[in-house]
Amino acid sequence: GTDSGIGIKMRTIRAVFNKAIDRKHIPKYLYPFELYKISALKKEAKREYLTADELKALENEDFTNNKKHQFAKDMYLFSYYCRGMNFIDIMKLSSSNLFEGKISYLRNKTGVSLEFEIPKPAIKTFEFYNKQSYNKYLFPLLLSENMTNQQIENRGHKKLGEINSALKEIMEHLKINKRIT
Repeated sequence: GTDSGIGIKMRTIRAVFNKAIDRKHIPKYLYPFELYKISALKKEAKREYLTADELKALENEDFTNNKKHQFAKDMYLFSYYCRGMNFIDIMKLSSSNLFEGKISYLRNKTGVSLEFEIPKPAIKTFEFYNKQSYNKYLFPLLLSENMTNQQIENRGHKKLGEINSALKEIMEHLKINKRIT
């Protein structure tokens, strides 16, 4: 898993150790968190964000001669315009999530319901890709409407890998020394 995900699990384990020591179930010398610092995980997972200028540079760069780069750029910016929408949630968007200029969806990871006004550039993006979609989904990412959650996850993992490697190339091309995903 990601370092932040591991950090969450490690904090839970640390809490269990602390309770067990408090309740005298285990001796204090067995406590593993004196030397192992969970905070060290956070540093590795530090997200990198684009500045306003870098974002402009990305928005203005034309990749129509490179479908892979154009798609990666569009997916990154769509997620950005839609409040950092998770890729799996983008994949699952269908016209039933759109209503009166708003996007409304259940976040796959948490089940939390989100709703917000669709920003103009995001509308352009899904209108463009929706023409290429094979089914009810807004983006041409899920090939079938009756995929299991596991199949959707696998597909997402594969697509995200392709997008992230394209984003890496885009950053190099724009001479932006950041790792964005």
